[in-house]
Amino acid sequence: MVKITKSEIPIGAGLGSSAAYAACLSAAICLACMKLGSEEHKETIEDYIYDGTNFLERINHGKPSGVDATTILTGGTISYALKHPPQITQVEKLKCNIDSLNMFIVYTGKQ
Repeated sequence: MVKITKSEIPIGAGLGSSAAYAACLSAAICLACMKLGSEEHKETIEDYIYDGTNFLERINHGKPSGVDATTILTGGTISYALKHPPQITQVEKLKCNIDSLNMFIVYTGKQ
């Protein structure tokens, strides 16, 4: 099932909407090109989606940190540390019940 949603997040707001779009597009391409029903390809497919998302983010932003793509594809709350060289990145999924937090993310329009 495909669900089309409309986002009111402004382009360039810094809230990861371009990474979310890139991840959706990368996943759709993988779905169209690969047999996802096979468990033997699960890790490979996830790698392709991640690589595709980062590729599209590089086209869009030049040299992104990778945190948006990683957060989108990992889901939940993460700790992300970009090391040098960039191939060495530390990602840790944090135990955090985000639903229990009283928090608002507000776009002020300022950059």
